[in-house]
Amino acid sequence: MIAELGHFALVLALVAAALQSIIPVWGVHSDNAAAMRFADNAAQVQFLGIAAAFGAVWYLDFGVRPHCAGHHARHGAGSAGNDRCRLPSLHPVHFQSV
Repeated sequence: MIAELGHFALVLALVAAALQSIIPVWGVHSDNAAAMRFADNAAQVQFLGIAAAFGAVWYLDFGVRPHCAGHHARHGAGSAGNDRCRLPSLHPVHFQSV
């Protein structure tokens, strides 16, 4: 559910950005002050939407591992099988010149 909320927040920020690119320009063209002020509110909605999406990704990547705290103490450091508690290891990429 957290991933869906983050996705919704990101789509909300996208819609705010699309509206921010249209409504203030129309406001300048028609000399409508309220439409020109819309840009400030849309920028705040964009910031909050992107921050919420980032927070959702952060929580999903780093916050959902409480069951792994004592995993190696119970099963040993080299336990075989499907160890979902291990983080993926990063391997360097080596390029071979031809």
